Amino acid sequence: MNWKPALLPIFAALLIALCTPTSFAAEDSIYITTVLKFADFSKNVLPLFEKKKSDDAVKNVTFRLPCIMVYNPAGVLIYYGSDPIANGSFLNHLPESAVGRTLTNGLLQRNEVFAAVPDFAKAKDTIKSDHHYLVFALTQFPSHPMCLPQDSAVRALRQRVGAASVDVLQIALDMKG
Repeated sequence: MNWKPALLPIFAALLIALCTPTSFAAEDSIYITTVLKFADFSKNVLPLFEKKKSDDAVKNVTFRLPCIMVYNPAGVLIYYGSDPIANGSFLNHLPESAVGRTLTNGLLQRNEVFAAVPDFAKAKDTIKSDHHYLVFALTQFPSHPMCLPQDSAVRALRQRVGAASVDVLQIALDMKG
């Protein structure tokens, strides 16, 4: 074989690239935001919250806008919050803020999140198999100043979802619809 000297460095670089482990976490993470009209939210999501209110374990959990629910890679709800400042802080420090957290009371289990919103159902199998944290965020559309700390943290999380091994599903609730 007659190798041209110019092809040798390219061949060597290709061989090194193929044998070096690479992380594709950013490509594997999911970030979906959907705007739901209040009527659709009332029909599909709100009944799940109301159904849960009859459960003794969540009688003291309140539903307010904005709120987040964070699930560990095993699908266990580890954080529920309806304080936008505390939620923003928690999200800004993920995944470190999740370390050591165990099951907490909240309004929706992970499977219920997928069932309630068709746009999220499409990502169900990928999210269940990628072993990432899952953030389910509920906010107001158009954005309200009260929601700003949480909304800013969700946007910032979007920039680092792969590095943090976090998937994000967000509902922006259209209060006019």
